[in-house]
Amino acid sequence: MGAIEAAVKVATAFGVQVKEPVPLRSTNNTVVWLRPAMVVAKVGLGHHRRLADELRVALELSVLGGPAAAPASEIPQLVHRWDGFEITFWRYCPQPPGGVTIASM
Repeated sequence: MGAIEAAVKVATAFGVQVKEPVPLRSTNNTVVWLRPAMVVAKVGLGHHRRLADELRVALELSVLGGPAAAPASEIPQLVHRWDGFEITFWRYCPQPPGGVTIASM
């Protein structure tokens, strides 16, 4: 089982409807939008797993109204483990069409 499949399994176990997972990034983590839900999964890969620290900081920032993507409320806000993968779930924040470039800032 791959990272995306593991994320889908965990999300659907909590009742999130996933019809079309859309990979957003794959570097030291795999990040996938669990479309059509407004949820993104971040799957830790390799030995540099810091998802628990990242989740803890994001939870504190969201309480304070800080500029961070909030963890998804549909799924318990903790690091989930499935088939050797560590997974966290986040609120999907659509990006503006065309994105933002340094020249346009």
